[in-house]
Amino acid sequence: MGTILKLGQNGRMIIPVELRHNLDLKEGDELLVTVEGKRLVLETEAALLERLYATVGEPPEGELVSNELIRERREEAERESADQ
Repeated sequence: MGTILKLGQNGRMIIPVELRHNLDLKEGDELLVTVEGKRLVLETEAALLERLYATVGEPPEGELVSNELIRERREEAERESADQ
């Protein structure tokens, strides 16, 4: 099951200490907040990246995904112009 939280003044919510310890959350940590249907989802950057990498795969070591994509598109364009 989960933990029930009560919204306080101005919509503030306190994450119980047990959950903070389990997730290794510390004061000042930033959480991404999204709405999925009728659910409010909080996740750390690490959790978001883990979910993203599970979907699209991890980027190659030492190379940005954007640079890899640009390189692949350039190679594809070169092949297409060589075929013409």
